[in-house]
Amino acid sequence: MPTSVSEDYRSRARLLLIAAIVTDLAAVVVLMLPVFRDGDIMAVLPIALPLFMLSGALLVAHIGMAKKAKAAEHEA
Repeated sequence: MPTSVSEDYRSRARLLLIAAIVTDLAAVVVLMLPVFRDGDIMAVLPIALPLFMLSGALLVAHIGMAKKAKAAEHEA
């Protein structure tokens, strides 16, 4: 069954939001591991910071895709 363009954009936006949340949680876990192991948190910053940046980029992409879905919905 073919879906409308706005539904396709909406599902992509939802997927981007889920990916942003998962990436953000992964960054938090990476930061918390040294705390639980009595390690140095500075050692994991090169891993955690890009994960936070990726999460932010995915969130911005989600917002853009949601706006695109809303615009496509108004066109139809």
